[in-house]
Amino acid sequence: MALTIRELIRIPNLRTRLYAGRSGESRDVSWAGVCELPDPTEWLSEGDLLMTIGLAVPRGAKAQTAWIEQLAGSGLSGVALCESGDAPGSAMRSPPLTPALRETADRLGFPVLMVEHQVPFVAVAHAVQHASSRSEHERLVKIMRLYESLRSSRTGSTSVAQTLATLAETCGCQLFVIDRATLRPPFPGWPGLRADVAESLAGLLAERTEPLAAWVRFDAAAAPAMALVIPTKDAEVMVAVGLGEPLDPLLLQHAATIMAVEVERWQAERERSRRLGGDLFRRMLEGRVGHETAVAMLREHGCGMGPWVVAATAHGRPWPHDGSVDLHARLDAAGIRCLELEQGDALYTLIENGESARRAIEEVAAELGGAGISGPVTNLDTIGSALRDARWALGAALDSGAAVVDQTDDHDELVAPRSASEAELLVARLLGPLRAYDESHRSDLERTLEVFLEENRSWQRAAARLHVHKQTLVYRVRQIEALTERDLSSTADVARLWLALEASKRLVPV
Repeated sequence: MALTIRELIRIPNLRTRLYAGRSGESRDVSWAGVCELPDPTEWLSEGDLLMTIGLAVPRGAKAQTAWIEQLAGSGLSGVALCESGDAPGSAMRSPPLTPALRETADRLGFPVLMVEHQVPFVAVAHAVQHASSRSEHERLVKIMRLYESLRSSRTGSTSVAQTLATLAETCGCQLFVIDRATLRPPFPGWPGLRADVAESLAGLLAERTEPLAAWVRFDAAAAPAMALVIPTKDAEVMVAVGLGEPLDPLLLQHAATIMAVEVERWQAERERSRRLGGDLFRRMLEGRVGHETAVAMLREHGCGMGPWVVAATAHGRPWPHDGSVDLHARLDAAGIRCLELEQGDALYTLIENGESARRAIEEVAAELGGAGISGPVTNLDTIGSALRDARWALGAALDSGAAVVDQTDDHDELVAPRSASEAELLVARLLGPLRAYDESHRSDLERTLEVFLEENRSWQRAAARLHVHKQTLVYRVRQIEALTERDLSSTADVARLWLALEASKRLVPV
């Protein structure tokens, strides 16, 4: 049976008196804890008695009014201040208590207690503990029930959804597990957060620059709610929404620990699937898996029956992707299975062609720095061409600033050539003769052409960059014109050669 404020102040050895908030004397005290932080509500739960020597009390009438309102609104049973021995009626280490603090406590019926400075706070805590032994037994039974659900989950007799439902029933609330960045479930099949709760939580997270505390309270459509960090590497968040009964943060912390085990198990399974998928993708590119076998293996992997597309996203130091966005995880959370392969400066994803997959890529393309999508692939023996086309489209996206360039769309960014295959033909036709000459004569005509065009055909600036005499540059340009059969005084011919040089930069061997 919980101790009330009235019963607490009647215990003689505690030498505690009511300072303000008399109408709240009937409040139950489930626990008593010391906290000197500016916001103690993040560390104490509903029904707890806050004990402080005064360091937590703010200065000034306005701040003290807001402080009492915050404590009362969080469901604390009251606050106990260590009374100064030199100045009775004032807290030991707090700024002066204002009349506004007392008036606010009286108005809200929020008890403010004064504990004589000779009485240690531990005496108050023990008194509350002894009175709360029955409720603690009930909590222990619930905790045992929580961990029994974990055992059932580990033996495979229940699904994650069933485990989450069992935890929610035991805790007497609704429970959701979400990714902090997207507010979505981290894995397919996990229940999604209610829209009204997501809106309230998004506002809370937007206001916070520091990490979440052990638990943070907020209101969700007039229902009490709480966000708890799950102790995993990605720091997912468990959200509890009350159903009429007070939320028990200590019980919910045990539930969050259990969900951490489930999240880590799913993450390990996803990483295993990612490695196997990447190995299959690599073998397909190397021609070690034929079309028919690849189709069967993709079906087993959950990647559908085709046709498929390859998406290329920026990856690595040359691109503006810092690794904070996990495309594979986003697709997986949307129920879209894929193969993923990191190669060179890009990350390639093989997915079944469809609007949901394209939409998922478009949602994160800007965060990834850009994305390119190949045309549909029906014959997996040609997957290498699709990969080159996706990388080509990614280059166009990065150059143009577009979030996504799709080979199946008519994009202005893909002014000839439109694909890697077309680019290879253009480069071979215009730059092939220069490369053959450079290789046989150990010359540098392709580099000369590039510098000459970058300097807008300025003889003087180009010669300076190449560290050659102007007449030497004139001779080289005449050789380039003869070998390419193009006139570098013609804007049309210059444009074709420039396109070939740019295409050459984007063509990455795979």
